[in-house]
Amino acid sequence: MSPAPQAEFRLASRLRDLRESAGMRQRELARVIGVSVASISSYESRTAPKPPTEDRIRAYARVFGPRVDGEPEAASSSAISTLTAELTELRQLALRPAETVPDVGALGGRFWYFSHDGQPITIISSPMPLERLEGIDYARPTHPNAIASLANADIDSVVELFGHIRAENPRADVHFTTADRVDADDLTGHVVVLGPSGPPQARLTNTRTGWFTERMNLPVRVGLPPGGDPEFDGWFEVSVDANGVPEYGGHRVETHQPQWQEEVDAEGTTQRAFVDGLPQLVYDLALIARRPNPLNSSAKITVCFGVFTRGTYGAVRAFTDVALRQANEAYVRERFTDQDDFWMVIRVPVYSELTVTANLARPYSRIVEWPPPEGPGRPSGPAQS
Repeated sequence: MSPAPQAEFRLASRLRDLRESAGMRQRELARVIGVSVASISSYESRTAPKPPTEDRIRAYARVFGPRVDGEPEAASSSAISTLTAELTELRQLALRPAETVPDVGALGGRFWYFSHDGQPITIISSPMPLERLEGIDYARPTHPNAIASLANADIDSVVELFGHIRAENPRADVHFTTADRVDADDLTGHVVVLGPSGPPQARLTNTRTGWFTERMNLPVRVGLPPGGDPEFDGWFEVSVDANGVPEYGGHRVETHQPQWQEEVDAEGTTQRAFVDGLPQLVYDLALIARRPNPLNSSAKITVCFGVFTRGTYGAVRAFTDVALRQANEAYVRERFTDQDDFWMVIRVPVYSELTVTANLARPYSRIVEWPPPEGPGRPSGPAQS
């Protein structure tokens, strides 16, 4: 047993995000609100944060409220009040005596265990592109044998994950939907976003959740090389700063590609091997990310998506596979100080028609991780509202 969700760290993370999104150093902020640099550092500490006083909370709201022409004093009183209320709530939670709750879910897992706070859990997957459903009678909702799941592009991942999350969180309201059917209530509890599918130029997911996931400030997207085949040539694009450190909105992009089976033709040229007219993956790539829900800082948003659906399934399986989930969870606990604010790009092995669970402790499985081992906190990015 351990203390309930560490709200003091959520408050510290929010205060740090406000300052970094505004491009301010701790020294500048300390001067503006009239405290020492050490005080700002203690408010934002990643190990032992000290919640600021109510007066300091109001000062943060005045400084970081939405502005007009860059002037803090031009922020509307309603915007300041809204930010004050949010920060005050986080402060109250941080000061509340810790409750004793289980460390693990009913199956003994940690990564997919959410229900200690009683909030609902929603799994949002990608809808199948309409052009893929043309001519499939059972995909028509008016057909007597209609199969609604045919329109769910990530149904393999949903089936794997839904049962597991229900088992780990027996008291939680768990449900799943597709991104084209999301409503506002689906986005304010714990959220798991799967996908995307479809053209690799897509952002993290479909349009209804695009705004939502963009607020995570993840510097990773699915891209397509110039002249590439939209069906089979997707890759991950990671934006980085001048030093090669991942950064949301970075001015340079690094690319990472899945690995395909290859063969040498009669002329000695290496090319992709095809089976039944289709190229065969050896490794897909997947992003696993977790951050506070931008619409509810007391809840989590988790993203699992691959360049292809194999990667999405592999990202989910990393923490459901009975043989490897404990080892993978142990790696995450040891590697990341804040297990509610990290991301990683991994390789997902594909053997013949089988998607194999990645062993995260194996260095080859990991391509990019954030935060860096010796780096600062999360990637910086523009303020989003």
